[in-house]
Formats: sequence, structure tokens, C-alpha cells
Amino acid sequence: MTLVAQRVQILLYRVQLQDDAAKKAALRYDHASAKLKDAERNRMEAVSGFKAAEDRLPSLQSPTDRKAGEEVVREMKRRVEMWSAEESSFRAMEVAAGNDLKAEQAKLLELQQRLDRLEQQLEQYALTPAAK
Repeated sequence: MTLVAQRVQILLYRVQLQDDAAKKAALRYDHASAKLKDAERNRMEAVSGFKAAEDRLPSLQSPTDRKAGEEVVREMKRRVEMWSAEESSFRAMEVAAGNDLKAEQAKLLELQQRLDRLEQQLEQYALTPAAK
């Protein structure tokens, strides 16, 4: 009986530690997800600005206006490329954080199942006539 109770205490401590690890992994995942959404939104805004700048080019008549318009198009294209790269980077971070979260949650579940089995053993032991 004492051995099982000691095992339960040790397992409870491990569950607490694993729960903390799972919560940290969830925070990392949430952070990566938020960064990805920001990058997606910024890329879409840059794409919209790029298209608008391209659409304005044919209507620009003076060489000065045309040159300025072409510069805006180049800048918007640079922004689209930058945000596309950021989006790819954050997508990879989100996938990695998601995989880590699943692994930490699986470890926590396994520890909780072990704890449940030990609890059942304690209950069975308490119900046996020899234990009374």
C-alpha cells in the first residue's frame, strides 16, 4: 500500500511538471499562430497596395509621376516579398510549435492514464478484506 501511495505522489509531481510543459507549449503555439496571422494580413495588404500601384501606372502621364509610380510599385513588390518570406517563416514556426504541443499533450495524457490506473489499484486495495 505504501509503495503504491509513493508512486502516486511521484506521478502527481510528474503530472504537474508535464502540465506546465504543455501550457508553455500551448503559449508558444498561440504566439506563433498570432505572428502568422499578422504576417498573412500584412502580406495581403501589401499585395493590395502593389496591385493598386500597378493599376495606377498607365494613367500617369508625366515622366516625373511615372518614375514616382514605378518606385512605388517596386517598393510594394519588395514588401510583398518580405511579408511572403515572413509568412513562410511563421508558418514553419507554427507547425513546429503545433507538433511540440501535441507531443507534450500526449505525454501528459499518458501520465494521467498511469495516475488513473494507480488510483484504481488503491481503490481495489482499500476494498479487499485483507486491507481492513
